[in-house]
Amino acid sequence: MSSSSQLSPKTNDWIQSSIGNAAVIKSVAKLKGSTSSDLYSITLAEDAVERLVVLRLFTNRNWLSHEPDLAVHEAAALQAIAGLDLPVPHLVAFDADGSHCGSPALLMTHLPGRVNLQPSDFDAWLLEQAKVLHTLHTLPVKDFRWHYSPYVKPRTAVIPKWSSIPLKWLRAINAAQEPPPATTSCFIHRDFHPTNILWRGSTLTGVVDWVNACLGPADFDAAWMRINLVQMYGLPSADRFLHHYSSLTQESQPYSPFWDLMALMEFTSNAPGLYPPWRQFGLAQLTNSIIRQRLEEHLLMVLTHFG
Repeated sequence: MSSSSQLSPKTNDWIQSSIGNAAVIKSVAKLKGSTSSDLYSITLAEDAVERLVVLRLFTNRNWLSHEPDLAVHEAAALQAIAGLDLPVPHLVAFDADGSHCGSPALLMTHLPGRVNLQPSDFDAWLLEQAKVLHTLHTLPVKDFRWHYSPYVKPRTAVIPKWSSIPLKWLRAINAAQEPPPATTSCFIHRDFHPTNILWRGSTLTGVVDWVNACLGPADFDAAWMRINLVQMYGLPSADRFLHHYSSLTQESQPYSPFWDLMALMEFTSNAPGLYPPWRQFGLAQLTNSIIRQRLEEHLLMVLTHFG
């Protein structure tokens, strides 16, 4: 019996019509690691040849209430970067409003590889991610409907209740309300971090999860990667990533720690905690206490750049 029974008959019909009647859905497997939507790997068979596609169902109703165009957004991002020098999925079809699938949906090609959070050569792993981020920021995408906006605006940020150094957070909130440094807008991922990167051995094979892509400051992508690395591995990993990234962008404007502040602002509204995929992909030693301690170490280091 095909595991496509995991999906509704209407969803199966939509997939079938999107890929063409010659192909048959052979199996469906739910993928681990997604927290904001449901991901499925779908095996198609046609003339004894199998291929894979990935279905993303946007099932988070709270997210959809704020951004009902999620499927349209990610589809537009994949179309904008199709054929450019970046390993990304290709768009197959999308269901903008969920009329076919019950929830907004995106069907895309499958990329080889897997998430790797325990690389054998950690520094080379950081370097490859810095390289692909630099490549992303040089893509010729100039006309895109979505633009960067902070999820937590500094003027509305509050001192986090979980903090052990509340006055330092107040200082950071005040510093983040200053005008941002001059920067060139480019196409950014907006959620660039290690669980959105795929690998085969030491080869980076894919960058996924493009639903937040927009035009905005390149440094925010680097800052968001840094704040994820801090929580996962500690401060030295974030600094080493920035070293690699800055060495690739040395002819342009230097990295501004202001964007580290903006990344930190997103931890003022909700208490930081263990992101489930980190443990799913092997970082079993992480705890909420470790993550919060590392975030505050990062905060203190960032504040050394501000008077």
